[in-house]
Amino acid sequence: MRTRTLFVVIVVMIFVAGAAYYAVKHRNDESTVHFETGRFYPDLKDKLNDIDAIEIIAPDVNIKLARQNDLWVVPDKFNYPADFKNIKRNLTALSELVKAEAKTRKKDYFPNLGVDEIKKDAKGLKFIASVGANHLVDLYIGTHVPGIQDGYFVRSEGDDQVWLARGNIKINPDLKEWLQSDIMSVDKNRMASMHFTPSEGEEFNIWRDDAKKTSFQMQPVPEGRKIKSPYTVDMIAKGLTDLSFADVLPKDRVNFQEKPIVTYKTFDGLYVEIFLGKAYKKEDDDEIEAKSSKDFLNKAPGGKAESNEWVFFKASFDAQQHDKFKDTHKGNKEGVEEEVKKVNLKLSPWAYHLPSYKLEILKRNLDSMLEPVKKEDGVAHPKK
Repeated sequence: MRTRTLFVVIVVMIFVAGAAYYAVKHRNDESTVHFETGRFYPDLKDKLNDIDAIEIIAPDVNIKLARQNDLWVVPDKFNYPADFKNIKRNLTALSELVKAEAKTRKKDYFPNLGVDEIKKDAKGLKFIASVGANHLVDLYIGTHVPGIQDGYFVRSEGDDQVWLARGNIKINPDLKEWLQSDIMSVDKNRMASMHFTPSEGEEFNIWRDDAKKTSFQMQPVPEGRKIKSPYTVDMIAKGLTDLSFADVLPKDRVNFQEKPIVTYKTFDGLYVEIFLGKAYKKEDDDEIEAKSSKDFLNKAPGGKAESNEWVFFKASFDAQQHDKFKDTHKGNKEGVEEEVKKVNLKLSPWAYHLPSYKLEILKRNLDSMLEPVKKEDGVAHPKK
C-alpha cells in the first residue's frame, strides 16, 4: 500500500511540474521578443560583383572607393588604384557576417559600444557598400567584444537593435590601407650594380661582377677612407625589395631633376632609374587654392605627405647586360621585357612619396657610405 501511494504521489508531482513548466513557457513566449539569428546580409554574397561604391566613415575620416569598369580606384587620390584584395576580403567577410546574439536597443549604450552616430569621439566606424544609390550595406561597426574572437557590436542604419555579430571583418579607417601601395619588388640576388648621382658630393658606384658573389664593391673610395660595413652596402642592394609608398601624386604635379639620383641594374637586364623632385601647384588646379609646395601638400586631396620629396620610376631593358651575364642568371629576354612593360604601365603616371627609411637609401651620398673622419687636435684625419 505504501508503495502504491508513493507511486501516485510521484506521478502527481511530475504532472504538476510539467503543467508549471508549460504555463511558464507559455507566459514567456507571449512576453519575450524573439530575434532571428543567421547571416546579417543573407543575399549579399550573390550581389558582391554588382557593388560599385564603398564609403568608410570615422571621426575626421571619409574614405570613398569607386569601381570604374573593372578597376577599383580612390577618387580622393586622383583615381589611384585601390587595393582590390582588401576590398574583396572585407566584402566577403560582411556577406558571411553572422548575428550571434541580440543585445540592447537603448541609445544611451550606443557610444560605449561604438555603434552611435559618427561624431568626433566615436569609437566605431560606418561602412557603406552600394550599387548606384542603393545601399546594400549600411552598418555601424563598433568595438570588439572582449573574449570573443571575431566578435563585434554592430547596428544597421535606421535600426536601434544592437547585435553581437561574428565575422572576420578587418576594416581600417586609414586611407593608406585602401590604396594599392606596393610599387615593385626586385630581389637583391638579381642586383648587379647601382650608380648614385647625389645632389651633393661626387658620383659613386656599387657593383659585383658575378651573381654568385655575396659581397659588393664600391668605387671610388678616397685614400685613407673605409666603407662603413658590408651591411650598409647590402641594405642599398635591397633598395627595390618590397618597395611601397606612403603617398602618391600625379607625375605632372612634381618637378623632377634631369638626372636620376640612383640607377639600379640587374644581371638579367632590368634597368630602373629613380628621379627625385618636389611637388608644386599647377596653374589649372582650381580645386586647390594653395600657392606654395607646402600648402599644396596640406590641401592636396587625401591629405599630406611628411615632406615635399617625391620619386619617379622609369624602367628599361638592357639587352647587352642580359647577354653579357647570360650564364649567371635565370632570366629570359621575353620575361624581363614583359616586367619592364608592367612596371612602366603601373608607375609611369605617378610620383611617389616613400617611407623615410627607403628614401634615405636612395639619397645616399659617398660620405655616408664611409667611416667617419677621425678628428685629432681639431684637425680631420681619415681613419686608418
